[in-house]
Amino acid sequence: MKKVSIFLTIFICFCLSINKVNASCSYTRTANLKKIASNVNITYTYTIVNNEALFDIRIANLTDDIYVYDIYNDKKYTTRGEIVLRSFKDGMKYRFLIRSNDDNCKDESLSTRYVTLPKYNIYYGDPVCKGIEDYSLCQKWGTFNVANHDDYVGQINKYKASLSKNKNLNEDEKELTIVEKIVNFFLKYYIIVLISVIIICLGLMYYLSEKDKFDF
Repeated sequence: MKKVSIFLTIFICFCLSINKVNASCSYTRTANLKKIASNVNITYTYTIVNNEALFDIRIANLTDDIYVYDIYNDKKYTTRGEIVLRSFKDGMKYRFLIRSNDDNCKDESLSTRYVTLPKYNIYYGDPVCKGIEDYSLCQKWGTFNVANHDDYVGQINKYKASLSKNKNLNEDEKELTIVEKIVNFFLKYYIIVLISVIIICLGLMYYLSEKDKFDF
C-alpha cells in the first residue's frame, strides 16, 4: 500500500509539472515567437578566390527570444541583431533552424529556413565562349555535366557547329521559299501567263512574217 501511495504521489507531481510547463509556454507566446522568427531575413554574398566561389550567409533581425541552429556545421548562434556565417561552398543546400530562446518555451522549433547556393562555372569567361556568351555553358552560374576543360571546349565547339548547321538550313529553307513563291504565282495566274505568252508569240510571228514580206 505504501508503494502504491508513493507511485501515485510521483505520478501526480509529474502531471502537475507537465501542466505547469505547458501553461507557461502558452499558445499566445508561441504565436508571438513564430512571428518574430518569420521576420528573420537570410541573404548571401560571394567572392571568387582561386577560381572558387565562397559564400557568406547573413542572418538578420535576430532577437534575444530566438536563436539559430546551423545543422550543416552543428552550431548554435544566439547573437542579437545579425550574424555573418562565412566560407560556405557553392552548389550546396543548407538548412537553418530557428528555435525559441525563451526560458518557458526553450528550444521549441519555430521555423526552418533553406539556403540553396548556386554552382559556380569555373570556366566562366573562357575565350571559347566569345560570341555565344548567352549559351548556358558560358553562364557564370549553373549545373553542368563537364568532366574537364577539354570536355568543356568540345561541348562548346559542338554547339557552335550546330549553330552553323542551323544557319545553313535556314538559308536553304529561305531559297526554297522563294522558289515556292514563284511556283505558287504561276499556279495561281497560269491562265494570264499562258495568254500573255500566246499573245507575245503571235505578235512575234506576225512581226517576222511582215519582216519577210518587206525584205522580199
